[in-house]
Amino acid sequence: MKQIDERIEKSSNALAAKLLWVMIALQVIVLIVKVCLGGGAYCLLDVLALVVGLGAAAVLMTVRGVWHAGDEILREIRNACLNKAFMAMLMTLLIGEFLLILLDEAHAGWYAASLIVWSIPALIYTVAAVKNGLFQWGGKKAETKGKVQLAKSTALGALFFGIVMGGPSCIRDGAFDPMGIVKIIGMGAMWGVLFYLMFTALLKVGEKQADKAAAEAEHEE
Repeated sequence: MKQIDERIEKSSNALAAKLLWVMIALQVIVLIVKVCLGGGAYCLLDVLALVVGLGAAAVLMTVRGVWHAGDEILREIRNACLNKAFMAMLMTLLIGEFLLILLDEAHAGWYAASLIVWSIPALIYTVAAVKNGLFQWGGKKAETKGKVQLAKSTALGALFFGIVMGGPSCIRDGAFDPMGIVKIIGMGAMWGVLFYLMFTALLKVGEKQADKAAAEAEHEE
């Protein structure tokens, strides 16, 4: 099981390290287009995302021997760092875009472009991870623990989504409207159920792909 976990971690890091450059390239293109269109202050999120993404790369370049590492261990260290940069840049764009659209709905079009930057790499990562069996629980014990953690995380995410999307409905004409609570619960429940079912479905497919890959490797031996 430890070897499987290590393989998954190494493969995930290598995949994310490659996709970091895809996301950076997309972000540069979007930023150039927005600047040409006179984006001004609406480009701040794009600049922040580039700083986050390129920050890790810049640090790695200063570490002698790691950037062009031929040694497997050093390559794994490099990929692990780039994986963290990928996830940090992804979350910066996702959360930043969501909050900016919420706070400045009138100019949502300027922020919506970030969807292109983070969704394409995220989709590629998800498809590749499922196809290569990188999405899996890793055993019955890990599955039980993972499902509990997933349920907790989903509940928190659903609550946040419900409050953000349905919260404004609690105030109508300057007075509290109890129907807003119903909307919060409804929006949160809808998001939570869809997310949980989708994530567990991906994990099931990932488990099957992992079992298939393991069987093929055993057969070759």
